[in-house]
Amino acid sequence: MNYYNSLYANLNITQTYSRYQALRSSHSDNFGVDNTAYFSSSGRCELLGNHTDHNGGRVLVGTINLDIIACANIRQDNIICMHTDLGIVEIDLTNLSVDRTEYGTTTSLVRGVCHALTLNGYRIGGFNATTSSNIPYGSGLSSSAAFELLVCTILNYLYNGNTIRASDCAVMSQYAENVHFNKPCGLLDQFGIACGGITYVDFANSHNIKATACQTLPNRSALIIRTRDDHSNLTNLYAQIGHDMRSVASMFGADILINADRILFQQYYATHIHTQALDRAQHFYTENDRVDEGFYALSHGDYDSFYSAINSSGESSRYLLGNCSLPNETNSPICDIIDSVLSVDSKCAIRVHGGGFRGGVLVFSDNPERIKQHFAPIYGQDNIIDIQFRQRGTTVVDIDKLFG
Repeated sequence: MNYYNSLYANLNITQTYSRYQALRSSHSDNFGVDNTAYFSSSGRCELLGNHTDHNGGRVLVGTINLDIIACANIRQDNIICMHTDLGIVEIDLTNLSVDRTEYGTTTSLVRGVCHALTLNGYRIGGFNATTSSNIPYGSGLSSSAAFELLVCTILNYLYNGNTIRASDCAVMSQYAENVHFNKPCGLLDQFGIACGGITYVDFANSHNIKATACQTLPNRSALIIRTRDDHSNLTNLYAQIGHDMRSVASMFGADILINADRILFQQYYATHIHTQALDRAQHFYTENDRVDEGFYALSHGDYDSFYSAINSSGESSRYLLGNCSLPNETNSPICDIIDSVLSVDSKCAIRVHGGGFRGGVLVFSDNPERIKQHFAPIYGQDNIIDIQFRQRGTTVVDIDKLFG
């Protein structure tokens, strides 16, 4: 695979070139400099492993060909100034303390990444950056994790000689989101974006997370169909899922479900009334099985079995995990999309994508154009997103090699 496709997986090269030229021009206008480095940090697609990472489970995650790109240059003071699509972010590196007034903001992510780097003995310093993103906000493609990894990679390149491992960048980015942004996310998003490609990740040992590269999906694209609702205010519902799973783990003397005795749990589950917490624990164990099945299927080019695992995951998320609708909701946008797509293409593979409740669904279909034509008038063309899978994680971009 050539360098361009390892990042952009067959996106139109002329349009990508124009995008980088516009970025360079904006950075020159913003900061008056042309001697810059370029960076790319992609969104991610959660293929399998819905809400398993925070309890030590397994996931199958892929980086996609939509990304945040940046120009950056060193400055000689302790200020980081970033011109982003959401506004200007500026922080003083002499103050990296958690600021509760910044919870949920882009500023908190920059401060949090810098704090994590210093806590782990790495160098930080001032820089200017201009960014541009084509990852749709609120689409469940992890634009926030992409941004965290982008900041970490810029500091890795400018001040640490690119010596920080991708896995360590992922962990430090998670710290920024957990502690400074105040969102209790697992590591799926950060690990997937940092590693690149399609990756099987086992979170059972938090001190030795195992990531295995998986065969890509050659010439196979997917669709994300978004609800027109924002999911950024659903943190409490996401956190409750992890809490419910940990509460069941504690019944069996464990801190998280991966450390609980699955056989004892299954015996208990078979003989007791199913509460929401118990159903979520059942989802956790069976979802890990599906991740293994999906990884094996992809490794052997068995796409039918891979798609079967995706459909089974979708059913489990809907009926056991319960993240396809809000509590006490009778008409769920997520469920409506799933049912509508299946009525048009009963052979597709479909599941809720990411955290759930709102956001969107993931669809693999042999006839994606039919789905797009059918649903564009209903959900809007901007809410039906074509994605392909790229091989590279968050990275410095060799601009001459990219377009040479």
